[in-house]
Amino acid sequence: MATKKTGSKTSTPKLGMVGCGTAEVMFKSQVKKHFESIDGVVGIEVKETKIILRIRDEEVAKKLPKTYRRRKIETIVTGVISKREVK
Repeated sequence: MATKKTGSKTSTPKLGMVGCGTAEVMFKSQVKKHFESIDGVVGIEVKETKIILRIRDEEVAKKLPKTYRRRKIETIVTGVISKREVK
């Protein structure tokens, strides 16, 4: 007697925690964690195709990589950013 296979598919486990965001959200947090620790980086913006880093001066730009996990890094020299008191 022949047995018939019933299309049993093994499901692959999903990565990450349910409800905690997409891979893009996790990527953004990794970028922030990586570049916040670099002295001279004053702002971080993650776009779909590139990462924009606002930096203090050109010396900081020389120390940064050209890409991070296959996304191009673009730098904008803004100088020192500090809080201002509103009068």
